[in-house]
Amino acid sequence: ICNDEALSLLDSLYSESEDWTGAARTLERRLEATVSASVRLGLLTRLAELEANKLERWVAATSRFEEVLVSRPDDLDVLRHLSSLYEITQQWDSLVETLVSRARLVDSTEEFCALTMAAAEAAQSRVKDVDRAAELASSVLQREPNNVFALRLRARLLSDSESTAEALEAWDSLLPQLTESSERIEALMMLGGLQLRLGNSARALSAFRDTL
Repeated sequence: ICNDEALSLLDSLYSESEDWTGAARTLERRLEATVSASVRLGLLTRLAELEANKLERWVAATSRFEEVLVSRPDDLDVLRHLSSLYEITQQWDSLVETLVSRARLVDSTEEFCALTMAAAEAAQSRVKDVDRAAELASSVLQREPNNVFALRLRARLLSDSESTAEALEAWDSLLPQLTESSERIEALMMLGGLQLRLGNSARALSAFRDTL
C-alpha cells in the first residue's frame, strides 16, 4: 500500500470517529505529498471546510479557500464559504468584493439584487465607503428600478450628504411603497429631520406626528 493510500485510509478513520484534529493533520500530510494540481485543490477544499466547520480555525480556512479561488475564481461554493469567513473575521472590504463576485455569477435578478444589496450595506455600515455603497445600490436600481431596499439605502446616503432636497424627494417617493411600520417610521423621522434642516418646522412637526 502506497503512502497516499495509507494516509487516505487514516483520513477516513479519523473522519468516521469524528477526530477532526487528526483528520486535519492527515490532510495536511497528504497535501505535502501531493504533486497533482487537481488533487491538491480537492484536498485544500476539504481541509478548508474541515477547519471552518469543525475546528473553527477561521484564519487558516480563509487562507486555504483563497488559495483555491486563485485556480477557481468562479467557484460559487468557495465564494460562499469566503463570504461567511470574511464576516466572522471582520474583513469587511473582502466581504464586499466577494459578495459582488457572487452577484456577478448568479443567474436570477432576485439573487443578484440580494447579494449586491448585502455588499452595499456592508460598504456603507462596515467599510464606511459611501461612494461604493451608492454605486452598488445604483447597480441594483438598474435591474430593479423599484427595489425598496436599494431606494431606501440611496435615501439614507443622500440624507447623510449635503443633498437635502434630493434626500427629501427620495424619502417622499419611497414612503408610499413602505408597508412595515418600522420602515414607515424611519422614513417619516428622516423626512422630519430634513424639513428641520431646511427650516420648515411646520412640515417637520407634521412628519413627526405621523409616526405616532
